[in-house]
Amino acid sequence: MLKGIGIAALILSCWGMGMYFGWRLKERRSRLSAIRLFIGELSGRIRTGSEIGDIISEIGDRAGITYESLTPSFEADYLLKNDKKLLSEFLEGLGLGDTESQCERCRVYSDLFLRQETSAAEQAKEKSGLYGKLGIFSGLFIAVMLV
Repeated sequence: MLKGIGIAALILSCWGMGMYFGWRLKERRSRLSAIRLFIGELSGRIRTGSEIGDIISEIGDRAGITYESLTPSFEADYLLKNDKKLLSEFLEGLGLGDTESQCERCRVYSDLFLRQETSAAEQAKEKSGLYGKLGIFSGLFIAVMLV
């Protein structure tokens, strides 16, 4: 009886880890989507002539971006190294040009993040179910090896 409960717990925990990794892929896609929406809203607000720091502090929370000590920073959870680098490049160049060049910069980076988001959506679709199945099978394999 106790052995069966232990085996079930082992299989469920391995399956849970697989589901967690699949969820992280989906969360990356949603974070990239939030960043893209942030860039679009930022582009619209830049035209009003507001300060970049004020704009980011108003609309950056959904994308995990803050503006402290005159330096933009961001929450890097669930993002890949390329995503972090791209976001850092975008944030470092904010406010360094006139309104038109800043709006063009926002458009270019929005397109780049759209590509990243599309790639993330494809990966999440392909791999999220696979991780759950791998978790179950690895739990079964470990259980068989222990028995």
